[in-house]
Amino acid sequence: MNYKREYCTATDRSGPGCFNLDQQRLYAEWNDYAKDHQYSRQTVIGSAIYLNTIAGSVAQVRKALAPSTAGNSGVGWVGYAYRTPDCRTNNSCPPFRSGDLSRAELTRALTQPSEYDPITPAVFAEPAAVPRMSWKDAPTLGHARGTVRSDSGAPLDQVRVDIYDAETEAFITTKVTDGSGWFGVVDLIPRKYKAVVDKSVVYGHNLTHFTVRAGKLSTMFIEVRLVAERPNARRGPDLAGFEIEEVDEQPTGER
Repeated sequence: MNYKREYCTATDRSGPGCFNLDQQRLYAEWNDYAKDHQYSRQTVIGSAIYLNTIAGSVAQVRKALAPSTAGNSGVGWVGYAYRTPDCRTNNSCPPFRSGDLSRAELTRALTQPSEYDPITPAVFAEPAAVPRMSWKDAPTLGHARGTVRSDSGAPLDQVRVDIYDAETEAFITTKVTDGSGWFGVVDLIPRKYKAVVDKSVVYGHNLTHFTVRAGKLSTMFIEVRLVAERPNARRGPDLAGFEIEEVDEQPTGER
């Protein structure tokens, strides 16, 4: 989502909501970043039509659909309106106009030649096709999620979980649990894995095995015992009341 006003430019940053920023440039930079960082998925550029004039929104749609400076393209555009199709409806760029009138004008500007857009044909002169998602249509990788809880049922927050290949013991990646004890791993090659919980936090059984299949989500639950709750874990010379008892040295077998 790119909350930027097209009328806030390098030469005029004085308009309502500009905050002395060249938001036109910021919009272009964020678009470039999003298109260049899609991480084997897809990016749809979102713009805030409720902050813009209709002409500004049409200009931003064209920028959203154009390739980035590096030549990468997103797969589409989405407009955020909050029931407000342009800045005139929320009166941030007077004169005021009703939402119904602004919506009709925006629809016309996006689908027909108009005074709002010097380029023809209109951006959406034809219905837009919904892009295919190759990682769903023909998946080659799988995903996994898990929850780590103590044997008393408490979720473990900010605890490291290491993922290994179950057969080769090769290290794959490390994840950290959130406040609910949850962690997730995406884009794993289909095979058997094991998840190992940080041994400095837990003791005894601290791992589970799971299998990843293409296009599927594996779910696991790991129940562990906490080192902090281990019997006698807090016994030691640094605690109040602990007394060291000296024992005479004796040969082995005579103690």
